[in-house]
Amino acid sequence: MAYVPKAKRDIFISYPIEVEEWAQHFELDLKKELEQWLPATELSIYLGRRDWQLAPSDEMLAEAAQSAFFVSTLVPGALSDGGLRFFQQEWAAFGKTAELFGPVGTRFAPVLMKEVDGRRLAQFFPPDTEGTFWRAYEFYFQDKAGIPHTLARNSRQSIYRKKITEVAWQIKQRLTQLKERAGQAKGETAPVTQPGQGPFAGMKAVLGAPDEQLRNEWEEIRHLLINDGVTILGGNRADDEGVQSSLQRDLEQADVFVQLLDPLEEANLRVEAEAKGAAAGGAAGTATGSEGVKSRSQRAYECALARLQQGSRPFAILQWRNPKINRAALRYWPEELLDSAHVQAVGLQQFKQAVRTKLQELSKPPPPAASEKSFLFITADQADGDFAEQLREAALDHADVDVLTDNEADRKEHFIEAMRLAAAVVILHGKAPVQFVKNWLSMYVREKAKIKRSSRYDALYHAPPPKPSGEEPRLPTRDMRILGSEELFTVDGIKQLCREFSSG
Repeated sequence: MAYVPKAKRDIFISYPIEVEEWAQHFELDLKKELEQWLPATELSIYLGRRDWQLAPSDEMLAEAAQSAFFVSTLVPGALSDGGLRFFQQEWAAFGKTAELFGPVGTRFAPVLMKEVDGRRLAQFFPPDTEGTFWRAYEFYFQDKAGIPHTLARNSRQSIYRKKITEVAWQIKQRLTQLKERAGQAKGETAPVTQPGQGPFAGMKAVLGAPDEQLRNEWEEIRHLLINDGVTILGGNRADDEGVQSSLQRDLEQADVFVQLLDPLEEANLRVEAEAKGAAAGGAAGTATGSEGVKSRSQRAYECALARLQQGSRPFAILQWRNPKINRAALRYWPEELLDSAHVQAVGLQQFKQAVRTKLQELSKPPPPAASEKSFLFITADQADGDFAEQLREAALDHADVDVLTDNEADRKEHFIEAMRLAAAVVILHGKAPVQFVKNWLSMYVREKAKIKRSSRYDALYHAPPPKPSGEEPRLPTRDMRILGSEELFTVDGIKQLCREFSSG
């Protein structure tokens, strides 16, 4: 059973035999992340091992031909001239799914463990439409010498997690879209427009009903959304109970509600209500007729506000009114609508930019799901790599561990990020020069002050050899602890530290 109807598998993961262990870990981590958003009992993933010494198996080709999304984990060596034929067969098999699920270009993610030339990638996975481009996900980084290193579970782990979350989020968006399309084919309410290929493809908007006085502005906003790939959902009126229910259903699916406001329409409505009230019963009728009357725009806004207050998932309200309107000149003005915190009285072009900015904000994946284990960060000089590895191994039962060595690129950025995320920061001092440790302690205390971090579990960890008297760096804060020994290397200190922050 798959999450996407008519698919045997939701995701087909192809990998060359050279990277089998990495691909197996990637599949487990991707599945765990996806299950935060999609039902675990429905999600179906196929991990297809490709042996370049053999022809592709019939089973692999059959699975590719029945999958909704295709992921290929790649290293440059896999894209040899000899491998082209096998890739072509796999890609041709996956291409058969276009009739069911749409262009393959919107359902493919190359995952690069090393840098791969884009032209080579297009040769092995030719786009189905001219101008289509692949969004490659880079699971590697370069050190200061320019040497690429593959991201793995226990190296640069905070970055590896972010990459997994990014890939999972994009795949989740696409699978959800495919499932919704299948539901529409069964007779459910369909969107007014189909999703495009713009930067916000997969996102959905409810666009408030147009007012005749603002028809040109409304069309501009509509075209902006469509050209950026946003699906505009129907049911954008609230004239009666049935249509209002439809609007509420659309808002449940939407990421954003966009509305153009016409204060004059609000005024006209109330004048008409007063006239009807006066005809029905004089002054008393006038009060009854004008009070409590709500325009179509106000009803739609109240529905959107109720959706926003639910807080079930990210959602935004964006409203616009002409800045040239004199607020004081209007006698009738529903303040709860036209002066709300969501209203922008700006030029239309400025409002269009605000819409795009909000869509960009909403399209970002949520922060990675909290790990079951705490996060421990160790910084060490390259000379102390063997000690750091022993500390990492000793701590893995209690924490996820990231080791930063002095030969890596972007060391400062990684250290600052760790200060915000880690339950404990450990600075290792063994064979490293004293100045190396002093520099990290200096940066540590500055960043600690900026983020108001508690250093209850942070430590300077001693390791051999013994240091000359008077050269030992001083701790920059009284609540930082000293662990280890210069005489004999031991992992007892890191184990005790892990037990403390895991239980506390």
